[in-house]
Amino acid sequence: NNCGEDFELDDDVWEELLEKMVVRARDKVPIIRCQAVHSLARLQNPSDPSDPVITEYIRILNSDSSPDVRKAVLMHIGLSKATLPIILERTRDVKEEVRKQAYTLLGSKINPRVMSISQRTALIHQGLNDRNEKVKEACQDMIVSGWLPIQQNDILKLLTTLDVEEDEQNL
Repeated sequence: NNCGEDFELDDDVWEELLEKMVVRARDKVPIIRCQAVHSLARLQNPSDPSDPVITEYIRILNSDSSPDVRKAVLMHIGLSKATLPIILERTRDVKEEVRKQAYTLLGSKINPRVMSISQRTALIHQGLNDRNEKVKEACQDMIVSGWLPIQQNDILKLLTTLDVEEDEQNL
């Protein structure tokens, strides 16, 4: 990308680009949809739940038949209260590469405290018990490389965050 972070587009150009890329995100060819997803990344506003790019990304995650396209969205989707539930759903995707990407995203960009305790424990439980070894490794990496450093590498703080004592009582 030759454009810097502070690069700005004229509103008319932005609208036309957005319109064309949303159409391309619905193309019949998966590679075209993937490229459209990549192009839309810089146009999204994750803090706006009605943002057309976020709306399109959510539509893709819910209904696109191509795991490559769903995976591309997970690589680019902005994180917010509106997008977190759909990202969590992708940890149960039918394709292991999409599940793996969801765990990678959650480990690299999410503080576990933004999720409820039940969401955290369910996420870990299903990840560590996934039938695919790469998904299990991504879940382990989410905990060890993502969440543990947030807790200053203090395992007791991490266990407190996960509230394992309360979770054990609920079993």
